[in-house]
Amino acid sequence: MDMQLSNIYSDLTLRPASTAEEEAKNFVKFLFSSQPYSSRLVSRRARKALLYKRDPELLLAIQNELQELSKRAVQSTEDVALANLVIGRILALYPFLEPTTALEVPVRINEKWEIVTYALERLELSWLSLGSPLTAFGLTAPSFPSLLLLMGTPPPTISGTLLSVWTDFVPGGAVGELAFSLFAKKRIKAWLDKQSAPVMLYGQSLGAALALHTVCAFDEKIDSVHAYCSPALHRRSLSRFTGHAKVKIYWHKGDIVPLVGRGFHPLWKMVFIASAERQTPFFAHIRVVPALSPFSIEEKMPSRALWPLWTFAHFLLSIPIFCTTTIILLVRAFVKSWR
Repeated sequence: MDMQLSNIYSDLTLRPASTAEEEAKNFVKFLFSSQPYSSRLVSRRARKALLYKRDPELLLAIQNELQELSKRAVQSTEDVALANLVIGRILALYPFLEPTTALEVPVRINEKWEIVTYALERLELSWLSLGSPLTAFGLTAPSFPSLLLLMGTPPPTISGTLLSVWTDFVPGGAVGELAFSLFAKKRIKAWLDKQSAPVMLYGQSLGAALALHTVCAFDEKIDSVHAYCSPALHRRSLSRFTGHAKVKIYWHKGDIVPLVGRGFHPLWKMVFIASAERQTPFFAHIRVVPALSPFSIEEKMPSRALWPLWTFAHFLLSIPIFCTTTIILLVRAFVKSWR
């Protein structure tokens, strides 16, 4: 099925930016399109904000631009599936911005869209002794379903980078599995127990993997899961899924991350996305829904023939990364205990 979200911007050209708002517009245009990448497209301010100095003004501007995109999406198309795809992708991105204010989210109720203001709760999913924590964000609004947004592996200026890399690369383990079992599981359950009805989960990459681990552990507390470019899980996790929740996993042509792990549950729906322009594995991963450009979707499972190859490559790469990050985390915890 061919799709495109039209009439959002007059054009997708990325122009020189002098304000945070202009930077944010460029960022969103690039992230939701399939236009070719050039280093000239990334400003000095954006590189600085991603790599070595947090920029709260820019993060807030991106958050506002994403909120506007979600509202324009429901106004510009009658295709409910396309609008939901874009809104879900935006929800999966919000944790990377570490929002501190209420979020406005379009919700489809009784065949109509409503803009709902959700209260925000930041959840710290790991021990503070290990440093900057893994985080998630719980969204609640009276009379509307609660949402849990789980963060993927963030850039260095966002909370939880080291712990995210540590749980991404556990030799022989599924992505996110160790962190979920050690500390995130208990804290997520505490939040789920406070909700009056089953919740909806959203996440990208590591965040998507954590969402899948969550639905396997607490299926009866989950209404639906929208997992963007998730790594695969191991059978020990999949065997706990009982079939209550509706699970959709979105993956982009050229992305190798869904090929790491043992597989996905047969009851989960796999949505394959292909953009008009060929993407490198990295950009296929971060631009999983290029809705501003032409793209197609179909139900399709990743090739099983490639799973053993990429899973073994992940295992080999994991050994030095896991050992290094574990040492750093232990030293950090030891130093904190003596302060």
